[in-house]
Amino acid sequence: MKNAVEISEKTPPNSAITVPLWRGLSARLLLLAILFVMISEVFLYAPSISRYREAYLQEQLDDALLALAAVESTKTPNMAEQVADQLLERTGAYLIAVHYVDVAGKKGPRMMLSRRTPHHIHAEFNLMTASSLDLIYDAFECLFQSEPRVLRILGSTPKYPSARIEVVIWEAELQREMFDYSSRILLLSVMIAVITAALLFFALQWIMVRPMRHLTDNVLAFGQNPEKESSPFPSRRSDEIGAAQRALVQMQGDLRGALLQKTRLAAIGIAVTKFNHDLRNILASAMLFADRLSLSQDDQTQRSAEKLITIIERATDLCQHSLKFAKDGAPEINRQAIHLSELMLRVQEDIPLPLATRQAMDAKQIAAKQEAQSQLPPEATLSEEEEIRIEDHIEAQYREALVACTPQPQEKSLYGDIDQLHRAFGNLLRNAIEAGAHQITIAHQTNAGYERLHIIDDGPGLPEKAKEYLFLPFQGSVRKGGTGLGLAIAKDIVTAHGGNLTLLKSDSEGTIFELTLPSAPKHKTDRLSNNEKTGRSPR
Repeated sequence: MKNAVEISEKTPPNSAITVPLWRGLSARLLLLAILFVMISEVFLYAPSISRYREAYLQEQLDDALLALAAVESTKTPNMAEQVADQLLERTGAYLIAVHYVDVAGKKGPRMMLSRRTPHHIHAEFNLMTASSLDLIYDAFECLFQSEPRVLRILGSTPKYPSARIEVVIWEAELQREMFDYSSRILLLSVMIAVITAALLFFALQWIMVRPMRHLTDNVLAFGQNPEKESSPFPSRRSDEIGAAQRALVQMQGDLRGALLQKTRLAAIGIAVTKFNHDLRNILASAMLFADRLSLSQDDQTQRSAEKLITIIERATDLCQHSLKFAKDGAPEINRQAIHLSELMLRVQEDIPLPLATRQAMDAKQIAAKQEAQSQLPPEATLSEEEEIRIEDHIEAQYREALVACTPQPQEKSLYGDIDQLHRAFGNLLRNAIEAGAHQITIAHQTNAGYERLHIIDDGPGLPEKAKEYLFLPFQGSVRKGGTGLGLAIAKDIVTAHGGNLTLLKSDSEGTIFELTLPSAPKHKTDRLSNNEKTGRSPR
């Protein structure tokens, strides 16, 4: 973090970061190319110097055989002796000896030329039996020999394979020749390394470094102004860099859209906080009129006024909680023990009934009123209170049939804020009904310290696009004209309880949501669990 801060302080806000050439990727690639070529040359140098030494010694054996043949062809003894001295001096040998071996393996007579031979021979090498590793070892031993040695060389020549040749020579000349050869190899290796590195440098500069610099400049420009549209990368490349460029463009587009969406949401939040006060004043005025209606002597008017007061109170609480949510970022949770059946009764009163259900309910209410009227004397009529009782009874039956709750045999209490959970369950059930569900089942079970509730409906299922942005505000709407806030609000409420809301299944057979909440403490004095404190959700 310190380095990042230092770079951001030293770099102007509207300029790209420039990396010095000697610290950049190109310089590192150049040095690595030279290094790798030199390492390859080292591995090639070992057999090469070994082969050079072997060829040098084989040439000595061939020259020795020719010298011996020249001496033998001289008829005059004095002249032969002079020729022998000259040939030994020219070849640099102190001793030349040849044995001819017949087919049976028997050695023939030995022919030899010699001059004053050193008293001590330091090493002997047999080229006929030496392996490749032996030749490499002997070559490096010769190179790093500090004192001159006298060598005896044994071998043969391809022209006369039956001849076994022996030569005694000084090693100094061989060592000097090998050093000259090594210097030429080194110079050639350096030239090859530099040329290869230069070609590799320009190739990588064009193929990799330039696109990476373009990529870096684009990332820096995006970091300085994420909302500004940038020029897209060319997406013709099919390699990893092309994939990275396309992924970066996609990521920038997604982030830019998310930032713009959050900017709009922030503007909406500011607008909500401004008109929230006026809306609460309007609801307060409506509450006064509802209170006056509750004083009416008419039973039906009083019952309607009570429902109206309850609705206005919930609307007022919604405004208050929305304002607090916009300021604090999360709803305030006041936990208490809640029976699921009680919560579902409150939710059932608020959710809208499907059109077909309302039509069937109205028809049944009319039929029930007619049946009750037929049981009365001809001159009697049903009172308004009796008609309301019949309507409420039938409506309750339809609402119970629409939302069936199957809790455990001994129902345990949920542990949460009844108003917030009422809002969350109301959004879930309302979404299911608006999507086309005719039957909703709430299945409840306790597992590992959590109350798990499955909200199961028989609707047509969610579209794939809605599944992708299910819990995102303004993006997860299923129906036309919807805002997509219902599931987002329900998710926030459940998360604030320390639980989780997930989609388990959604297809043509229906949709299943799983809602988990922490179980109630065993005693009132028990502290909240760690999950409840931190708001973590069960897995």
